Amino acid sequence: MRRLLRLLSGLFVIVLGACASATSQTYTEGGFDGEMVAPARLGVAEGQVSFWRPAAEKWEPARINTALAAGDAIHAGADGTAEIQIGGRDFIRLAADARLDFVVFDAHAARFRVASGLASFDLRGAALERAITIDTAHAAILLRSSGYYRLDMRGGATRLSVRRGGAGLTLADGVRIEVAAGEQVVVPDGARPVVERHAAAEADAWDRWNDARADFHAQSLSGQQLPADIYGASDLDRHGSWRSVDSYGSVWVPVVDPDWVPYSTGRWQWDPFYGWTWVDDAPWGWSTSHYGRWVYLDGYWAWAPGPRIGRPVYAPALVAFYGVGAGVGWVPLGWDEPLVPWWGAPGFRGSIWWGGWGGPRNVRDMDRIVHRNRLVPRAVVGMRDDRFGRDHVRDARLPPPSGRDLRSIRGDHPVKPVSGAIAPPRGAAVAPPPVSRPAPPPRQRLESVQPPAALPAPTPQQGMQPGGPSIERRGDDRFQRDQQRGRTGEWAGERPGERRFNDDFRRDEGQAARGSVSRPPGPPSPGMGAPGQPGGRSFPPRRRD
Repeated sequence: MRRLLRLLSGLFVIVLGACASATSQTYTEGGFDGEMVAPARLGVAEGQVSFWRPAAEKWEPARINTALAAGDAIHAGADGTAEIQIGGRDFIRLAADARLDFVVFDAHAARFRVASGLASFDLRGAALERAITIDTAHAAILLRSSGYYRLDMRGGATRLSVRRGGAGLTLADGVRIEVAAGEQVVVPDGARPVVERHAAAEADAWDRWNDARADFHAQSLSGQQLPADIYGASDLDRHGSWRSVDSYGSVWVPVVDPDWVPYSTGRWQWDPFYGWTWVDDAPWGWSTSHYGRWVYLDGYWAWAPGPRIGRPVYAPALVAFYGVGAGVGWVPLGWDEPLVPWWGAPGFRGSIWWGGWGGPRNVRDMDRIVHRNRLVPRAVVGMRDDRFGRDHVRDARLPPPSGRDLRSIRGDHPVKPVSGAIAPPRGAAVAPPPVSRPAPPPRQRLESVQPPAALPAPTPQQGMQPGGPSIERRGDDRFQRDQQRGRTGEWAGERPGERRFNDDFRRDEGQAARGSVSRPPGPPSPGMGAPGQPGGRSFPPRRRD
């Protein structure tokens, strides 16, 4: 009897060990996935638009498809326009020396600080995906529901116009004010401001441009193919076509140079949560870099989003990393291949992960993973270790490696970030003044107003060309040069189906000075001066490993 009990006990231990091994090796949805919030996407960066991330040495020219996290800041200069997607149908747009700080951005709450300029929060989802609060120098604004909220900080006052929805303001002295649809509230600068309430002014060029952008996204044909949670679908329409393939269902085929391969025109950037994250130069590169799989069909590449699932899950890139001599290489994942994460908690990092993938999941053993795209010519892209994350791939790409030279990398990425190396260096670095970081605001008091912080202003030496547009102001311009696609010109200048904002806006600004356009009350916007200093920068606790 004792012998039988010992035998059963041994079998029980073996079964438990096998279960534990399987659990540590394979992850699906749930658990750590719940912390994987899709970051905000910078989708438009026209004119002078700058980006700053904590620990960076200086402001850098903003690049489209940058994933934005808590602590980041975006500045749209006097001629700059920026669009940031924060939800399936939710966007923030900036212009006229606007400065936006990401204070908190997680699954439950988003908190921003608008320090200057003109900003709109165009929230058209059926319901807010998270609580949204906006700090200004004079008030904290809680957005009650989906709607259109225009915030004008020019002239020293805070002007909030609500065209749809409703908002609550909390002043520095604790007074609370409700703002309904069709109303505007003006909070002047001063210790004891006298708050003014007006009917919202008629729509101007800025509001009309916001409406045109919303229509552009809503009418996207690719948006009908993909879940709303996959950002950037509207950018697929004008740069490729959809077709049906028996083995993969609906796939999207980009219009690119014949020698192009996925994850070859862009750069790697360090993200505080996801680690190394791919930033693609192509205007359509967000959805195809962070969701789905790439397949090679009879001489051309196609992006396969896979069968629809309830909740798409973002990934910083869908590639497999390899050691390549003195460097690191990567190849796009194929149809039924899992991702092996290089970020996250121990146990998750280095496991087999199927998060967000609705296609076949046949691989259960790490040793059985076969990356078929390795066999496609030039599909494995590589860089030297000392240039990975610091240079554009085009400037530091290694010759195509042979299959026998590839060494699998599973788990921890071999290249570690260097403080301040968030983007390729551009000229001589100008060290900014020290950044003052106030304590995080209490999460249960979203209406509190934070004092300003000493974040340095972008200057021409810090990522701007004096008297001209920012360096690499548009990622698609770089992509166009890399692809040598002068035969169509569709990425140069105005985009089909879109109206450019700045020309109409400048015309209305000039007419307003002559009294021919209805404007909100208050002083005119300042000229070309540097933006004001934002405040309320805080760094909420997030899981870091």
